[in-house]
Amino acid sequence: YFILNGGDDDSSPSEQNHRAVVNLVSTNATGRLYHIWKQDEVLQVLKKYDVKLINVSTAGVGPSQPYGTKLNDESVTTESYLEQTSRDVIALLSELGIKEVYTIGVSGGWEPSAHLAATLCSAADNNAGGDQQDSQEILPRVKGVSCVRGIPWMTQDEETEPCWEATFGTGGIKKSLATWFIFSSMSPYLMNMMFPMKPEQMKAHLPNYDEIVKALGDDESLMTEITTEGNRANAHYLFVASFLGRLTCSLPKDRVPKLADLDVLDKKVPVINFHLSTKDEMVPYEKVKPYLTRKLPSGKLFEDDQSHIAVPFVMALEELLK
Repeated sequence: YFILNGGDDDSSPSEQNHRAVVNLVSTNATGRLYHIWKQDEVLQVLKKYDVKLINVSTAGVGPSQPYGTKLNDESVTTESYLEQTSRDVIALLSELGIKEVYTIGVSGGWEPSAHLAATLCSAADNNAGGDQQDSQEILPRVKGVSCVRGIPWMTQDEETEPCWEATFGTGGIKKSLATWFIFSSMSPYLMNMMFPMKPEQMKAHLPNYDEIVKALGDDESLMTEITTEGNRANAHYLFVASFLGRLTCSLPKDRVPKLADLDVLDKKVPVINFHLSTKDEMVPYEKVKPYLTRKLPSGKLFEDDQSHIAVPFVMALEELLK
């Protein structure tokens, strides 16, 4: 499921018309904002640079059907999910005739967006010695990558696991409880109880509800849009937070997945941006910043002090494209 917008639809085909920003949405709340929040400003940036924005809901998110046949389908691993997502999006880009691509990943969307960019870069290297004219598929070139409030997916890897200490803690009891919660068949129901999907319930249960609404431009109708999207995810077989939690939290040491190859990005992608908040309670800044800047030393860091949900999407687009 994807939404395509932006650019100059009335212009004749040109090289620039074949450029696109791909935003991989892997969480409902932040993902929904790109379609409705500050849309006029987003469209102005897209028109300025004559580029399309493709918002893609990854498998199991919003209206997109999940991979696998059940919630905890063991055939769907972190690696297979990332690989299949990249293949699906590459097929979409080929169908749309995109020749140059920028990727954006917000929150949980960072890892699949990074994997997509790394996959395209690696494929370009593999095809460098061949005749592309004889190739059945000419893949788009990656021109830039943007991580907005993003975090590495949960693993037992010694590099990425510290990013989640602020959430799960380091004690054995806390990790045991986290493991039970994420892999339990009760987790979708518990998530619904903890994060109710009606605006009036959210207002009663979330202590920072007013802050969130303010971040959205004092428009409470957007909360209705967000909760509607969450309910639609439920109607499509699962609750996305539970799904992604199970998928990405490979706590057992024998299930450490292979994530995006950030070394490839650092060597091949000309523009790499990080947009992190020093006050982000969901993404531990003091853990994620050292990891990203170490793995991607050529990247440029943009800091702010807003909440996790106050996504600087317009700025991220502008900095990525200019």
